[in-house]
Amino acid sequence: MKYKINLVFFFIIILAIISCNSKVDIINQQIQPTAYILQTPSVDKVNIVGRIISKNTNLAIADIDVWLAKVIKKGDEVFYILDTVNSPSIMSNEHGYFQFINIDPGEYVIVIGNPEIKYEIITNEFGKAKVWNFNAGNIENVGDLLVSLK
Repeated sequence: MKYKINLVFFFIIILAIISCNSKVDIINQQIQPTAYILQTPSVDKVNIVGRIISKNTNLAIADIDVWLAKVIKKGDEVFYILDTVNSPSIMSNEHGYFQFINIDPGEYVIVIGNPEIKYEIITNEFGKAKVWNFNAGNIENVGDLLVSLK
């Protein structure tokens, strides 16, 4: 009789340990941030993905506007146009990630923030606006974009 009670007690302890480990795994899975689900662009379009990071804190910036300004070239001169009505824009998610879907391919400058109030243009190593060339049919990852906003 004593042997049966010890055996039952042993199985209860094992079951409790397994249950606790399962709960920990479920909690850990829920904490893992989901960046975004990559979608394949239309044949003649491009998808653009990246993440906005604060230069000051090295943390992701959530809920910030990301804009694409179309690049126009005339001779040696380069211009970019940001139209707050028609230019592609999206907001970063709670983990700082953004994804533009089915954008016209071409050259763009990336602008972060509100272009009418406070914004930052992503620059190259020379401090000039960085021009990105996005090709049709691709998912283009611009990586982590460091900004001083927020």
